[in-house]
Amino acid sequence: MWFDPVAFYLLSFPVRWYGIAWATSFLFMLYVPSHLALQSKPIKSHWQDIVCNALLAAVIGGRLGEMLIFQHEVLLADPLSLLKIWQGGMSFHGALLCGGLSFIYMARYYSINFWVLSDAAVVHLPVTFFLVRIANFINGELCGRVTDVSWAVRIPQCGYLPTHPSQLYEAGGEGLLLWLVVYGVSKYYKTKGVVAVSFVVSYSIIRLWIETYFRAPTYELSQIVSSGQILCLLMICIGLLMGMSCWKHQSQCQKA
Repeated sequence: MWFDPVAFYLLSFPVRWYGIAWATSFLFMLYVPSHLALQSKPIKSHWQDIVCNALLAAVIGGRLGEMLIFQHEVLLADPLSLLKIWQGGMSFHGALLCGGLSFIYMARYYSINFWVLSDAAVVHLPVTFFLVRIANFINGELCGRVTDVSWAVRIPQCGYLPTHPSQLYEAGGEGLLLWLVVYGVSKYYKTKGVVAVSFVVSYSIIRLWIETYFRAPTYELSQIVSSGQILCLLMICIGLLMGMSCWKHQSQCQKA
């Protein structure tokens, strides 16, 4: 018997571990701003609004990305499934895209430098990945590749064959390891935008490694390369373009 995705019932309403992970992530981001956020008076004064707006954008983008790319057949059969976020199923790439667009809007609305805002916002973001990936493991989703390693798990939703616990690998890689990388960069590099760029590129590389060797591939976008690998490669390209834009912006500031 696998883990029960329902943590407990509140007046007959099921409270799921996935929802708890998202709620805990939101509260953590809301009440534990990064040191970069605290160093900027405009960001510090508008932090709660920034987190709420970014979370809303990320949830919308994540759910749309998941349903349009990975579960379009389910969406066509049941359009209301788009709203059932408590059942799990969020695309990080869709969440990142919409979250990034919300940063562009909020940077203009609050008169904050986009790179400064992005750097401050992503420092603690890997903590939320850690929590959500643990919830993915409890839900028995995002199956790993079949393996004979001694720590393999047998998840009913994945067919009972022994598989890599790829969700836990992602919790460690996209969560703890990525946080150490991004936090370290934020402490030792003061150039605007370098934290955000390191976040996007590092996440993409870690995720690509796990997608290639440990996570069961899906081929919604191609029959040769898995959808996860394609999205990670696109993210690496986006991260490199962000780095070029950041470098160009810094060069212009130094010449001014």
